[in-house]
Amino acid sequence: MSSRQDQLHSYQFMVQRVVAALVMRDADPGRSPFRRAAGAALASVVVAAIGIGGAAIYGTVAGAGTPDWRDGRSVLVEKESGARYVYRDGALHPVPNHVSALLIVGPGAQTVLVSGRSIEGEPRGVPLGIADAPDALPDARRLTTAAWQVCSTSDARWAVLVGARATGAALADRAVLARHPEGALHLIWQARRHLLRDRDLVLAALGWTGERPLPVAAALLDALPAGPDLARVAGPVGEVFVVASQGGGRQYAVAVDGGLAPITQVQADLLLTDLDQAAPTPLSQGAFADRPKVASPFPAGLPATTPVLAAAGPVCGEVRDDSGVAEVRVEATVPRAGVTVEPGRAALVEAGAVHIVTDRGRRHAMSDREVPALLGYADVRPLRVPRAVLELVPAGATLDPSAARSPA
Repeated sequence: MSSRQDQLHSYQFMVQRVVAALVMRDADPGRSPFRRAAGAALASVVVAAIGIGGAAIYGTVAGAGTPDWRDGRSVLVEKESGARYVYRDGALHPVPNHVSALLIVGPGAQTVLVSGRSIEGEPRGVPLGIADAPDALPDARRLTTAAWQVCSTSDARWAVLVGARATGAALADRAVLARHPEGALHLIWQARRHLLRDRDLVLAALGWTGERPLPVAAALLDALPAGPDLARVAGPVGEVFVVASQGGGRQYAVAVDGGLAPITQVQADLLLTDLDQAAPTPLSQGAFADRPKVASPFPAGLPATTPVLAAAGPVCGEVRDDSGVAEVRVEATVPRAGVTVEPGRAALVEAGAVHIVTDRGRRHAMSDREVPALLGYADVRPLRVPRAVLELVPAGATLDPSAARSPA
């Protein structure tokens, strides 16, 4: 006779067969119908846990990386439209350009990209900013600190190449006989300009009467430091002498009150032409040594010998600092008249105030020496340039934080 335990096992076996037949359509399956379901349930629990944990971790990281743009240190850019805002006094204020936003926010500004829906309900304030400020500026690595080229084109128009490499041939000891737009003649020599004050006298003395002067832009001549004028000597002078040495050298001198004044070949030619003296009077070395010597009546800085005139062509002067042009080049390549800045670059320069010159060919003065840091240029040393050169660049609005915080 079977026990109650045997009867229980028999009942459980029967129930198991019935369930298997219903679930798996097989009354005698190879494994339990609940084993697969239990495994799937366990896998689902594990996947759900991983998903919840990942979402939590992402939320934490993403939340930490997204600044609170209501902290007053953010420039908001709307994804859909590109519109810019700053948050001040509990409201979003539209700004016309990124530079205005940086000036308003101040040090430590960061740009935050937001969706239009995320700021739909925020109060709007009046527009702020400087309408004529640059829309954007390059970072400090894209600023050029290279020298500028102030040029005269082939048709005598001025050009400024900001941060461009010099082209053409160095003038060196040669010279350019240049004509100012108003008609005056200048000799460009050793990165200086020398006015031919007594034009006919100088041209005849140096043998240049038949030379055709090169028309050049006034801006280039103005950028060159002025040297002494080429002109007849002031005051009374006497006979011009020449002393020939045994080595073939020639020393010129002119008789003045008190003795002999040593002069150069160019000065001798000017005096001979002015005095209508056919040729210098020969003087022995001993006689020259015995005569008392006095200072030359000519100013220093003129060519000692007649320079060779360079071929015509575009002329450029390289400006490396506020002392003016340091080197002159001829037959240079000038892309166009006006101001040229390489696209995507800018120049930080100083001529009294600090300015930023953008690739739009405009300069913007900065209201004080704290402004460069607001724009990310705290560690950039401005290039010093002459004021006359900087003023060739058309002026834009001054970059002033106070003006930027005022209604546009």
